[in-house]
Amino acid sequence: MNQHVKKAGLGMFWSLAFLLGGLLLSTGAQAQSGQHTIVVNAPNGKAWVSTSQANTVVSNEISALTTQISLLSASPNADQKLIKQLKTELRLYMLVQEGLNSGMTVSQAVDFAKSSVWSPTKAANKPVTNPNDKLQAIFDKVTAKLTI
Repeated sequence: MNQHVKKAGLGMFWSLAFLLGGLLLSTGAQAQSGQHTIVVNAPNGKAWVSTSQANTVVSNEISALTTQISLLSASPNADQKLIKQLKTELRLYMLVQEGLNSGMTVSQAVDFAKSSVWSPTKAANKPVTNPNDKLQAIFDKVTAKLTI
Protein backbone atom coordinates (compact mmCIF):
# COMPACT_ATOMS: atom_id res chain seq x y z
CA MET A 1 0.00 0.00 0.00
CA ASN A 2 2.85 2.33 0.84
CA GLN A 3 4.34 1.89 -2.67
CA HIS A 4 0.96 2.53 -4.27
CA VAL A 5 0.65 5.88 -2.42
CA LYS A 6 4.20 6.88 -3.45
CA LYS A 7 3.52 6.06 -7.13
CA ALA A 8 0.18 7.89 -7.11
CA GLY A 9 1.68 10.88 -5.25
CA LEU A 10 4.60 11.12 -7.66
CA GLY A 11 2.25 10.97 -10.66
CA MET A 12 0.02 13.66 -9.20
CA PHE A 13 3.06 15.81 -8.46
CA TRP A 14 4.25 15.63 -12.08
CA SER A 15 0.75 16.28 -13.39
CA LEU A 16 0.40 19.31 -11.15
CA ALA A 17 3.85 20.60 -12.15
CA PHE A 18 2.99 20.16 -15.83
CA LEU A 19 -0.32 22.05 -15.46
CA LEU A 20 1.21 24.91 -13.46
CA GLY A 21 4.10 25.21 -15.93
CA GLY A 22 1.66 25.37 -18.83
CA LEU A 23 -0.38 28.04 -17.08
CA LEU A 24 2.70 30.13 -16.37
CA LEU A 25 3.91 29.87 -19.96
CA SER A 26 0.53 30.74 -21.46
CA THR A 27 0.06 33.68 -19.09
CA GLY A 28 3.53 34.97 -19.93
CA ALA A 29 2.83 34.73 -23.64
CA GLN A 30 -0.42 36.67 -23.27
CA ALA A 31 1.28 39.36 -21.23
CA GLN A 32 3.98 39.78 -23.84
CA SER A 33 1.69 39.80 -26.85
CA GLY A 34 -0.99 42.11 -25.45
CA GLN A 35 -0.96 45.80 -26.23
CA HIS A 36 -0.46 47.88 -23.14
CA THR A 37 -1.23 51.56 -23.03
CA ILE A 38 0.18 53.85 -20.40
CA VAL A 39 -2.54 56.25 -19.36
CA VAL A 40 -1.32 59.70 -18.42
CA ASN A 41 -3.83 61.79 -16.54
CA ALA A 42 -4.20 65.42 -17.47
CA PRO A 43 -3.03 68.13 -15.05
CA ASN A 44 -6.66 68.84 -14.18
CA GLY A 45 -7.12 65.23 -13.02
CA LYS A 46 -9.31 64.26 -15.95
CA ALA A 47 -8.58 61.86 -18.82
CA TRP A 48 -7.34 63.00 -22.22
CA VAL A 49 -9.69 62.71 -25.18
CA SER A 50 -8.85 60.28 -27.97
CA THR A 51 -6.47 61.34 -30.70
CA SER A 52 -9.26 61.62 -33.27
CA GLN A 53 -11.34 63.78 -30.91
CA ALA A 54 -8.28 65.93 -30.20
CA ASN A 55 -7.68 66.41 -33.93
CA THR A 56 -11.27 67.61 -34.35
CA VAL A 57 -11.08 69.99 -31.38
CA VAL A 58 -7.70 71.37 -32.44
CA SER A 59 -8.81 71.91 -36.05
CA ASN A 60 -11.96 73.72 -34.90
CA GLU A 61 -9.98 75.92 -32.50
CA ILE A 62 -7.39 76.79 -35.15
CA SER A 63 -10.16 77.79 -37.55
CA ALA A 64 -12.01 79.85 -34.93
CA LEU A 65 -8.86 81.60 -33.69
CA THR A 66 -7.72 82.39 -37.24
CA THR A 67 -11.08 83.99 -37.99
CA GLN A 68 -11.09 85.91 -34.71
CA ILE A 69 -7.55 87.22 -35.25
CA SER A 70 -8.39 88.28 -38.81
CA LEU A 71 -11.48 90.18 -37.67
CA LEU A 72 -9.66 91.86 -34.79
CA SER A 73 -6.67 92.80 -36.96
CA ALA A 74 -8.98 94.47 -39.47
CA SER A 75 -10.46 96.67 -36.75
CA PRO A 76 -8.62 99.98 -36.23
CA ASN A 77 -9.38 100.02 -32.48
CA ALA A 78 -8.33 96.42 -31.83
CA ASP A 79 -6.67 95.55 -28.53
CA GLN A 80 -3.12 94.55 -29.48
CA LYS A 81 -2.62 92.63 -26.24
CA LEU A 82 -5.69 90.50 -27.00
CA ILE A 83 -4.46 89.84 -30.53
CA LYS A 84 -1.07 88.80 -29.16
CA GLN A 85 -2.74 86.47 -26.64
CA LEU A 86 -4.90 84.92 -29.38
CA LYS A 87 -1.83 84.42 -31.58
CA THR A 88 -0.08 82.64 -28.71
CA GLU A 89 -3.11 80.40 -28.26
CA LEU A 90 -3.23 79.75 -32.02
CA ARG A 91 0.47 78.86 -32.02
CA LEU A 92 -0.09 76.46 -29.13
CA TYR A 93 -2.95 74.70 -30.95
CA MET A 94 -0.87 74.49 -34.14
CA LEU A 95 1.96 72.86 -32.18
CA VAL A 96 -0.48 70.39 -30.62
CA GLN A 97 -1.71 69.56 -34.12
CA GLU A 98 1.89 69.09 -35.29
CA GLY A 99 2.50 66.70 -32.41
CA LEU A 100 -0.68 64.74 -33.10
CA ASN A 101 0.15 64.51 -36.80
CA SER A 102 3.59 63.13 -35.98
CA GLY A 103 2.04 60.27 -33.99
CA MET A 104 2.21 61.61 -30.44
CA THR A 105 -0.49 60.90 -27.89
CA VAL A 106 -2.63 63.83 -26.78
CA SER A 107 -0.67 64.30 -23.55
CA GLN A 108 2.65 64.15 -25.42
CA ALA A 109 1.41 66.64 -28.02
CA VAL A 110 0.29 69.09 -25.33
CA ASP A 111 3.64 68.74 -23.51
CA PHE A 112 5.45 69.23 -26.83
CA ALA A 113 3.44 72.37 -27.55
CA LYS A 114 3.91 73.74 -24.06
CA SER A 115 7.68 73.26 -24.14
CA SER A 116 7.89 74.69 -27.67
CA VAL A 117 6.15 77.93 -26.73
CA TRP A 118 9.03 78.87 -24.47
CA SER A 119 11.93 80.40 -26.36
CA PRO A 120 15.46 79.81 -25.01
CA THR A 121 15.70 83.45 -23.86
CA LYS A 122 12.39 83.24 -21.99
CA ALA A 123 13.33 79.86 -20.55
CA ALA A 124 16.54 81.34 -19.17
CA ASN A 125 14.62 84.12 -17.44
CA LYS A 126 11.55 82.11 -16.41
CA PRO A 127 11.64 78.37 -15.81
CA VAL A 128 9.18 76.27 -17.81
CA THR A 129 7.75 74.90 -14.57
CA ASN A 130 6.66 78.39 -13.52
CA PRO A 131 5.05 80.13 -16.53
CA ASN A 132 3.41 83.52 -16.17
CA ASP A 133 -0.28 83.75 -15.36
CA LYS A 134 -1.52 84.59 -18.88
CA LEU A 135 0.36 81.72 -20.48
CA GLN A 136 -0.79 79.34 -17.74
CA ALA A 137 -4.38 80.41 -18.40
CA ILE A 138 -3.94 79.53 -22.08
CA PHE A 139 -2.48 76.12 -21.19
CA ASP A 140 -5.36 75.49 -18.78
CA LYS A 141 -7.87 76.42 -21.50
CA VAL A 142 -6.24 74.02 -24.00
CA THR A 143 -6.09 71.26 -21.39
CA ALA A 144 -9.76 71.76 -20.52
CA LYS A 145 -10.76 71.42 -24.19
CA LEU A 146 -8.70 68.25 -24.65
CA THR A 147 -9.89 66.39 -21.54
CA ILE A 148 -13.09 64.67 -20.51
